[in-house]
Amino acid sequence: MAALKKPWDKWLAAKQAYDAYKLAQVRKTCMEANATVEYTEEIEHLRPKSPTGGTPMVVIVESVPSNIEKAVWPDELVLITGAKLDPKVRKDKAVAKKAKGVEANCFKSASVHDKLVEKLMALSNDPAVWKDVKVQAPKKKGKMKEPKEPKEPKGLMDPKEHFKQGKHDGKFEEYDDSGMPTKEAGGGEVAEKALKSLQKEFDGVKKTWDKHQETMAKYQKDLEEFTKQEAGEQTDDGPSGVPEPQRQAACEVAGLEVVMQLVHKFVLEHGDELAVEVNRGDKDPADLAAVMVKQLLEVEDKTTDPVLKALKKLDKMKRLGATSTSELPEVFKLLAEDELQVGTHISFGDITEEETSYVVSKLELMSITNGGQVLHDDLKIFIEGQDMPLKDGQPETLSACLTAMHIEKFNKNRSADVLMSPRSWRLFLGGGAPNGGDDGGKKDKGKTKKDKKAK
Repeated sequence: MAALKKPWDKWLAAKQAYDAYKLAQVRKTCMEANATVEYTEEIEHLRPKSPTGGTPMVVIVESVPSNIEKAVWPDELVLITGAKLDPKVRKDKAVAKKAKGVEANCFKSASVHDKLVEKLMALSNDPAVWKDVKVQAPKKKGKMKEPKEPKEPKGLMDPKEHFKQGKHDGKFEEYDDSGMPTKEAGGGEVAEKALKSLQKEFDGVKKTWDKHQETMAKYQKDLEEFTKQEAGEQTDDGPSGVPEPQRQAACEVAGLEVVMQLVHKFVLEHGDELAVEVNRGDKDPADLAAVMVKQLLEVEDKTTDPVLKALKKLDKMKRLGATSTSELPEVFKLLAEDELQVGTHISFGDITEEETSYVVSKLELMSITNGGQVLHDDLKIFIEGQDMPLKDGQPETLSACLTAMHIEKFNKNRSADVLMSPRSWRLFLGGGAPNGGDDGGKKDKGKTKKDKKAK
């Protein structure tokens, strides 16, 4: 195997070096903002894949360093993950101090411990859970003394109600789910400086409240056990046949393990989120950011709409999601090219330069145009609109604009007082009857007389 592995590793290293060289050659041709990295067939396997669906991504250059010779692409640096980040971060003294005992503290909190152990105790009734586990004989307990109800600590208050009464009564009108105020009386936002002070006060009230709830939960449990003792009741081992103390102890251990795994899972997930930001360059120091190529990864465009396809192609370099009114001639040209080969919008290529200029002049006056730019969806509606609505006497769609233009030309060059027959209209629209007037059917009459003579 060793004899085979050595040449394989050598070939693999050479292949990776060759791929890196070819990729570098491709990248040299797109060292400008908004350029798309065009992967050749030879290096298509190097194209980034979507982390969710595994589909190929389109790589777009957002910005390049001023000195292109020193440019560094993100994948040329070692990429990190949450799993790699976690052990290194835990070595930090400040982090280690905060992380110490976090799992146990989470488990002990009243909102977690009681509900979790209760669910585990319900599961512990299944005899299959205790297969091959030695059942412990219940320990003999001495007579239990009646527990004393804990005294309420000074200033005890439900944190959800703390800012709604007492010295804070009437100061705030909106709160979040935890009870923290979000708006002052009158509707104003709570100032950031005041919010910090309120949060500190809230945390103190919540700590006292949670600790008392834990103490009361223990008291209720002890009181229940004392009541059973006084009544002479026997502890029911349940369907599992395992004594309750043994099940309780096992559920406590299992509950802590569940919380530990969940905390570890959440930490790694947050680590992965941070890793994405780091790999993307959001955390780069100034000296590193100065030489980095910023890139954007997008899912390949699979637009099937001819108009949107043309607009997106035109917007490829600008990436504004809008089209300039001055680019309308190019839009008509792209529609005529029919990239999707659907044949539904080819006729837009027949729109003349004169007609396009008129349409642009009208489009610039419409409310959908902002600073000479029209959003893609709005422009699509304008281009494909079949109706001919008027707003304040102005056309609102392409077809309405073209109709208005030709009516204006007719009114300018022809007399509306002269009535024309359907035949004259056909001649007019077909390029005949240059004066636009009705011939009164003279040609038809002449032809009729000749026909009569022939007969």
